[in-house]
Amino acid sequence: DGIRDRSPSRGLGDVYKRQDQQRSLEDNGIRKAYTEMIRNENTEVTRVRVGPFSTRDEAENEQIKIRLLGINGVVINR
Repeated sequence: DGIRDRSPSRGLGDVYKRQDQQRSLEDNGIRKAYTEMIRNENTEVTRVRVGPFSTRDEAENEQIKIRLLGINGVVINR
């Protein structure tokens, strides 16, 4: 299980924004966070991923912490 959030991204400045978001998550105790750039037809999307977790309960508890930081996401099974 893991948590995903997709945010639109454009240009070099957004690279720093993604890094700042990842660092902010880590600074707030979210240790399993990383970002990746996904290219769709005409857009680039930044995917923020957190996980993996041993159980769905762990993932959902982490999701609560992330929502308190103002970031929405979904828990997915892998």
